[in-house]
Amino acid sequence: MSEQDTTLTGEVTLVQNDPPTAYPMEGDAMRFLYELGCKNRDYTVREICGAMYANTRDLQRIDPYEKPDADELKGIYTLSGLIDYLKNDVDGHYTRDDRLQVIVTDTNRVEVWTPIHGLTRERSRLAVCTFERPKITLNDFMDQERFSVMMQTHFDEGDNRANVLRLTGNIRMSAEAELADDGVTQRVTMKDGVSLVEGVQIINPVFLAPHRIFPEVEQPSSPFILRVRKGQAGVEIALFEADSAAWKVTAVQLIGIWLREQLEDVPVVVIA
Repeated sequence: MSEQDTTLTGEVTLVQNDPPTAYPMEGDAMRFLYELGCKNRDYTVREICGAMYANTRDLQRIDPYEKPDADELKGIYTLSGLIDYLKNDVDGHYTRDDRLQVIVTDTNRVEVWTPIHGLTRERSRLAVCTFERPKITLNDFMDQERFSVMMQTHFDEGDNRANVLRLTGNIRMSAEAELADDGVTQRVTMKDGVSLVEGVQIINPVFLAPHRIFPEVEQPSSPFILRVRKGQAGVEIALFEADSAAWKVTAVQLIGIWLREQLEDVPVVVIA
């Protein structure tokens, strides 16, 4: 018989080939098959100290599946938006965690965290709310126009703000102007348009409330030192902070109080 036996059946041709030549197996392939067999052998699962273990080759711990946390939510710039997110439970956080932690981490930043969870006993940050502060020039002199605009746009209304604006808006430096300064009180002697000479006192410190925290919360007031001097282009005015940043403590407390009121019926813990 030839190398191939051919049988014709109708229009179908059947070709029978000789078996292929056997090739020797390499060492790496034999080792792979051996290890695969070890892994696929019969094994048992036992609970040891509350954890599950299997004797697959070596004793291995079987960790339960944990659904990974989603990426933290960014782009929240108002406390009202954060309240809506927490009240509506957009991402279904309360189905896993009984309570969330709302932490005031700075005067313009609030973060939402989970409690400790999972095998690694870690916390996850779920959302971040930040407030973009306006640019308020403090501790530096500026001309009257810039000072007036800053006071009217970035400070809460009130008697103190009105007095500062009235005083700084009417000061005119001239060759006859005199400045008397004892470090606490400045006396500016000036001439008005009717040539009447009068004395204006600047009594420090003056309490003002700049826009430094979330607009939904009452802005904390703090003491400032108001200074006036004669510059090259005329009157120059400055506000210097006089509380060593103690206002930040008050600001965090005010944000915490506001959040607790708004989230009274929501399963969260406010930390401020």
